[in-house]
Amino acid sequence: MRREFVLSVAVMVLTGCSSQTWYEAAQEVRRQQCDTLSGTQRQNCLEGTDKSYREYEKDRRDVNSTGS
Repeated sequence: MRREFVLSVAVMVLTGCSSQTWYEAAQEVRRQQCDTLSGTQRQNCLEGTDKSYREYEKDRRDVNSTGS
């Protein structure tokens, strides 16, 4: 698992990926980690991994604007 993550990060750094690409890669790594679990643990782990980058950015902006 760690090897795939390191490889993904290396590819993204070398290709100059966008924030959205980083976000989607992190979500995929999280989903892969969740797949090692079973039952309720897996379901709980997967919650939130389906949030789109657009939703993530909106939530992030909302938090940043209320936290200032």
